[in-house]
Amino acid sequence: MGQAIQLAKNTESIQQGKTNFDINDFDLNDSDREDFDNYVDILFVLEKSGSMQAYIEQAKYTICKIVEKFKNKEYDLKFSLCTYIDHEPQSQILTDFTDLCSGQQIVKILHTVIATGGGDLPEAVMDGLRDGITKTSWRKTVIGKDEKSQRFLFHICDAPPHGEEYGYPSIDKQWSINGCPCGTKREDIKNLLQLHDIQYFLIKPNDYISKMEQLFKECFGDYYKDTINLCENVQQIDSKTKMWEGVLSNIEKNVS
Repeated sequence: MGQAIQLAKNTESIQQGKTNFDINDFDLNDSDREDFDNYVDILFVLEKSGSMQAYIEQAKYTICKIVEKFKNKEYDLKFSLCTYIDHEPQSQILTDFTDLCSGQQIVKILHTVIATGGGDLPEAVMDGLRDGITKTSWRKTVIGKDEKSQRFLFHICDAPPHGEEYGYPSIDKQWSINGCPCGTKREDIKNLLQLHDIQYFLIKPNDYISKMEQLFKECFGDYYKDTINLCENVQQIDSKTKMWEGVLSNIEKNVS
């Protein structure tokens, strides 16, 4: 994101959202679990521009809480992760992907993720969502049949996609006019959600992505399940707590 947004996020509410915790405080070892048939696949798509470090920390904590909550339930949870920044010359790293693995493995990978760069305000949202969905090895509960795992996508970002319809200009005027330079549109993401039967959730830390939220809701339809709004009632509940409570409640509400 741009400098103005980074400065705006240097507030008391964001400082509350920073999480320093010891991974050893959580029992993430799933080696002694039975191999249950009711698979739950959870994809985190995470923007990692310079203003996102607090939310990367929260994502690690959230995954620990998910594993802890479901440890004694009959669900086989796996996690995949796709991080993204922006197209060149804004960033030299567009997306980075980790396929389905244990909670312990994904938290260790998140420990290596550093928020940096970003340039103009919009980021490569479409690339992150597309790569996360298409590269994840979504499981089937019975090999050779059409019975699918239960699939969740949690999208954590504080910047919209390229395209003037999302409310903010890009440094490249063609990106503002035509949208993301990759050519992927929100209708393409909707089709991928439908193809893979994925429930989409937006984790929203500010109002800069409000237009994106509105357009995604209209486009994704029933596949847009909920917004976990971190910028509401920050005086009562800090954003760290709201993230993991929101993620957990939505998984519990939608898993069967």
